[in-house]
Amino acid sequence: MLDLYFRIGGAHLVAGDPEIGALSSFLRGLPIHGATARPDHFRNENGVYMKLQNLVFLDPDRTKTHTGLASVSALDRAVWSQLAGDRPRLRSLADTTRQRLTAVPSSGEGSE
Repeated sequence: MLDLYFRIGGAHLVAGDPEIGALSSFLRGLPIHGATARPDHFRNENGVYMKLQNLVFLDPDRTKTHTGLASVSALDRAVWSQLAGDRPRLRSLADTTRQRLTAVPSSGEGSE
């Protein structure tokens, strides 16, 4: 999520950016949660956008008119603290994570 945040403009992100939709589709398609266990709004575009707004709140480069959402979690803060200042490492971790998650075999619908 943080990698996407920086790739699409940081504190200047825009709802409806196609990259937000792509991440939502990727997360919704992961075989780590059975489809029947997920509500319709599970990792939807609005949810991804809201999480990105939490990152805006943490960004010291945010504007006075775009302050983000203050409901950041301890994990949001930890990820920001450890990775926002090291974009090459962030990108590498994001790429590795995406590759590993893509390789997770589907457990099938009946194994929930």
